[in-house]
Amino acid sequence: MDAALASLDLATLQQRLAEALDALHRWATGDGEVSVDMDGVRTTYSEVNQKRLEGYVNQLQAAIRAKERGTTGRGPLYPGRVGRL
Repeated sequence: MDAALASLDLATLQQRLAEALDALHRWATGDGEVSVDMDGVRTTYSEVNQKRLEGYVNQLQAAIRAKERGTTGRGPLYPGRVGRL
């Protein structure tokens, strides 16, 4: 999970997710460009960077799940192993 998102409270994360999903919906239904406030910076998305917006939505969803569970979103660490089990 992105460290900047981890520091936000649940209500802020949920608000940003709603804004990002709305922007993704507007883009998918015909708006050539949409704008989203991302970490205090206004970012404009076009068809070219749709994947980046989708990635931001996924990061927000992961941060919300972690907040709701009370975790950091990381799995257990196993010495000598790479990745999560």
